[in-house]
Amino acid sequence: MDSVKNETTIITESTIATDSNDNTDTSNSSTAIKDNTDGTKENTLTTNNAAPEKKELKKINTNYKKLQWGVTGFYGRSNIVQSFVDGIGISESDKSLADYGAVNPGTNLDSVASASYSKVVTAKSAYSIGFIVKKQISARSSIRTGIQYTHLKTQIKTGEAKDTSAVFNYNNSDIATRLYSYYRPGLGSTKINKYSLVQIPFVYSYQFNKGKSFPLVVDAGFSLSRVISSDALVYDSYNQAYYKNPDLFNKTQITLSGGIHTNLSFIHKGSLELGPQLQYGLTNLVKNNNTQQHLFLWGLNATYFLQRKK
Repeated sequence: MDSVKNETTIITESTIATDSNDNTDTSNSSTAIKDNTDGTKENTLTTNNAAPEKKELKKINTNYKKLQWGVTGFYGRSNIVQSFVDGIGISESDKSLADYGAVNPGTNLDSVASASYSKVVTAKSAYSIGFIVKKQISARSSIRTGIQYTHLKTQIKTGEAKDTSAVFNYNNSDIATRLYSYYRPGLGSTKINKYSLVQIPFVYSYQFNKGKSFPLVVDAGFSLSRVISSDALVYDSYNQAYYKNPDLFNKTQITLSGGIHTNLSFIHKGSLELGPQLQYGLTNLVKNNNTQQHLFLWGLNATYFLQRKK
């Protein structure tokens, strides 16, 4: 019988490490022990040039998961306008009773006042303070919300006071007001109207330049506002009278806002956002579709965040 030649191979794995100064890659090698027919053993060395698989670690920006807390403040001017166009420019409806009287001394001031309430309103000071929380959603955009208290003033011209009891249905509506005094239209008296609101803003911000030292960020959003108090005189064109009745206001307001700011990051452990801002009340201030009165604010807004984004 022919003898059967058996060949046994034993493989062991090891790693050949290169010197740290050597530019060659580390490779895997294996040693094979082979039984020859003459009884001797032969060692063979095979090399695997395949480099070990490298796993890439993705860098995760943890700033996107963090919330930034801060305080915000606004100071500027406030007015009551018929439309947004009236707020940003000069139009016929922006003229006051004094403007009409100076041009036409014989003008019937009662008829002028009854034409539009906003003609007798001039801008006065406004401010707000509150708390803000911001979340970064990308490298150049963020969203923010919070709560703030807003106080604003306007100035109006009225005529003489009437210390007379009366019941007026506002602009011939079903809303009745019992009065013990009121004002007629005219130019004899100057009155300051005050409004206090609580606002919850929702703002989206986007940085349109790539600079980190002087970023320019555009803000756009809206606020849910609530008129919590007011001593403002309301003009009743049907009864030709000014009087107070807070129930004549739409107390829940939707206010649009927009602005631009830059980030001053030299403040220790924080950052200061500073820039102009304006707000426009989308909701009619009074409960009368025939009379359009909208809040309009403009000024400088500042927000300080306690922890600067790294």
